[in-house]
Amino acid sequence: MLFDTSVRNMNKAVERVLRAQEEVATGRKVQRPSDDPVGAAFILDFRASIANLEQYQRNITWGRTALGGAEAALSGLSGLLARAKELAVGQASGTATAETRDVTAIEVRQILAQVLAVGNTRVNDKYIFSGYATDTAPFTAGSYAAYNGTADSIDVAIDPGVNIATNLVGSQVFQGAGGVYGSTNVLDTLDDLATAMETNDVATIQAIVGTLDNAVDQVSAATADLGARWNRLDEADFRHVQVKTQLRSLLSDREDVDMIRAASELTIGQQTLEAARASTARILKSSLLDFLR
Repeated sequence: MLFDTSVRNMNKAVERVLRAQEEVATGRKVQRPSDDPVGAAFILDFRASIANLEQYQRNITWGRTALGGAEAALSGLSGLLARAKELAVGQASGTATAETRDVTAIEVRQILAQVLAVGNTRVNDKYIFSGYATDTAPFTAGSYAAYNGTADSIDVAIDPGVNIATNLVGSQVFQGAGGVYGSTNVLDTLDDLATAMETNDVATIQAIVGTLDNAVDQVSAATADLGARWNRLDEADFRHVQVKTQLRSLLSDREDVDMIRAASELTIGQQTLEAARASTARILKSSLLDFLR
């Protein structure tokens, strides 16, 4: 009976040492679900929640890249339209001549080509104004009323049940489709301006000055839309950082070992095991001597 008790004590001491060794080696309290079923369930939930937040943050990063490309493109477009208006105002005046208008038309054509290039901007080798047709250039020189893309938004999830568009539809920005930002076909307007200068059509040049104002407003509205989306991305990302920090703290409380306590437990366990072994050895020796007598 005494020997059996001693063996049980030694086995318990071995289990205590093995558990302490696992905790020190892994830094975790729960090695397997059976160690703490409730705690293990919390740990799995916390990890899943953190993984979801990190996916949302990856989506936000991708969205920022896409919106950043569109924002840079619109900034360039605004500058080009401002220059086109400046040229239109200058050639609409009484001091301009057929010759100056014909020469200025060359620059307007160059601006048109640059605007077309802006409309065909690519980010990561994908056309950003083509909707879903990201492998297709949305605009073609000489066909300024045509749009080769789609009217779809490319959405990403930034919160549970919350998606945000990461693109602008080129036909809405450059051609005024649907009146979303305005109703001016920027490409047609610049083409018409160049033609009016080439033909010395002063009345049309004067009329286009106002149309260019509308085009500038249209681009400004699209830029404001991008800004609002940026704000939503920033707000969502800030929330995710805060919540993820809290979840990691809760996960640490459930999962991480107090290394000082674990090291102390290992030392005590080893001492207890040695004592149990010594006790068992003494009992075994005594029993053997009694048997031999």
